[in-house]
Amino acid sequence: MNLIIEHSKRNTLLPEILQAAVKLFVEKGIEGTTTKDIARAANVSEGAFYRHFKSKDELAWHIFSTHLNDFSMKLMGEVSRQKGMKQKIHAYIDTCFRAYEEDPDLFTYLIVSEHREFKKFPASSVHIGTVALRMIEEGHKSGELKPLDRYVAGSIIVGTVIRICIVRGRNDEIKNLKEHVDSLSESLWQALKNK
Repeated sequence: MNLIIEHSKRNTLLPEILQAAVKLFVEKGIEGTTTKDIARAANVSEGAFYRHFKSKDELAWHIFSTHLNDFSMKLMGEVSRQKGMKQKIHAYIDTCFRAYEEDPDLFTYLIVSEHREFKKFPASSVHIGTVALRMIEEGHKSGELKPLDRYVAGSIIVGTVIRICIVRGRNDEIKNLKEHVDSLSESLWQALKNK
């Protein structure tokens, strides 16, 4: 997962502003971060910030909506290519953990901001929870998964990913989430499969 920047804006100050904002939003929260903080961390003037965004909230929404949508579509594609539920669960976990390891701050921002920003997201939009729900529904139809409530089963998958990413960010003992994909996927499969 990498920051998405329009081609025409790659040689502007926007990349520095986005990187600084993501890092600060993760460290201090959106409410605890000011435009002055972002400008200082990006080594730009506040005027440069305002040439790209009207406010900190507009910037926060831009980062959230652009990246969550892009990642969710990638996740949906990876999961859809798999044949069975065991493989779909593996692809879901693998895709999420790879994204985290590519850019821990951006992935964490998307997870942490979900509760604040998510209410603005159109109900018809695809997000990581939608992907999990669709997987669960498919697994129920095929008979591969236990007949658990779809929200409960989906939350088991999404919650596991989120919690492990948070632990990874706070614990130096876990060096690389990609090393745990197989064992975690197998554990989730064992918990959810219809025996």
